[in-house]
This record gives sequence, structure tokens and C-alpha cells, in this order.
Amino acid sequence: MIRTKTLLFTTIISLLFAYSCAPTGFTKNNHKVLVHESSKMSFPEKVSGFTRTPINVYDESGNKVSVGYNLKTETCHLTVNIYLYPDKGGIEKHFQEVKDSIMQVNQEVKKVYEDTNYFIQEDQVVPGKKVCYRISKNMNGNQTDRMTMAYLYAFGDWIIKYSVSYPSGFESCASLKVVELMQELECPFNET
Repeated sequence: MIRTKTLLFTTIISLLFAYSCAPTGFTKNNHKVLVHESSKMSFPEKVSGFTRTPINVYDESGNKVSVGYNLKTETCHLTVNIYLYPDKGGIEKHFQEVKDSIMQVNQEVKKVYEDTNYFIQEDQVVPGKKVCYRISKNMNGNQTDRMTMAYLYAFGDWIIKYSVSYPSGFESCASLKVVELMQELECPFNET
């Protein structure tokens, strides 16, 4: 019985400590904003109606990370994952890799469009790439369509990728909310 209580107490303390600490490569300020240490990009808990989801760290140094944000209202259902990592090979090479990986994930994917896109924040204008796909699935006799978009930008030594997913029918809301999210997230490493 004492072992069970000790194990339960240790588990609870560990969970509380893990929840209150920032993931590797991040610091947390008093306003529940996680700041990526290497790039200084900030990720608030709530921004533009979105709620931050758990952060993923893909390397020991904390340089390769992703931060998710969800938005669910009556008029808009949207998931955005922001990937941040050092630029190795340039945006064109990585953009092709992103497109290839989307095509490999699902046989029912069709490209809707691909274009140059511009990241605009204050007086900074950074050209980037954007691609949009429609993924159709037949689930239990019902046809469902989801849209998947990827935005890529190179900021100095960093690549930032916004991976966006939403049910078909929310296109206008999705485009507006993604731009709003991009403009609200501070990108202090944007000196190119």
C-alpha cells in the first residue's frame, strides 16, 4: 500500500513538473508564451482565436521543432502545425520534399494550386512558396474532403513551414485565419 501511494505521488509530481516546464529548446515567460531559444520566435498559448497544442522537439539541441494550433468555431475548423528548423539546402529543395511527402501519404490527393506567396509582417516582405491539395476519402459510404496546405518561408538561417488542414468548405475562413496567425506570431529572426 505504501509503495502504491509513493508511486502515485511520484507520478503526480512528475506530471506537474513536466507540464510546468518548457520543452527542450524553449523558455516560458510569465504569460504562458513559449519562446524558441535559437530563433527567438514566440508561441503564445492563445493567439488569433487559436489554442496551442503540445510542442514536438525533433533533435537534442531543440532547433528542429513543431508547434500546433487549433481553431474550432461554428464557422471555421482549422489545424495549423508550424515547423521551425535550420535551413539546409534552400527553400526550393525543401518545398519539393514537402510536396512529395504529401503525395505519398494518400493516393486520393489532388493538387489544387501551387504559387509564390509573401509573408508580410510590419515592414518585412519575405517571398515563399504555397501549395494546396484536396484529399478525398470514402468513409462508410460518405465522401469526405479535406484541404491540406503548406506555406514555406526562409528567414535568414531558418525555414518556417505552416502546415494547414481543414474540412472542405472552410476555404475562405482558413485563408484569412492562417494569415492572421502568421502576422500575430512574432518572427524576430526575419533579418535576411
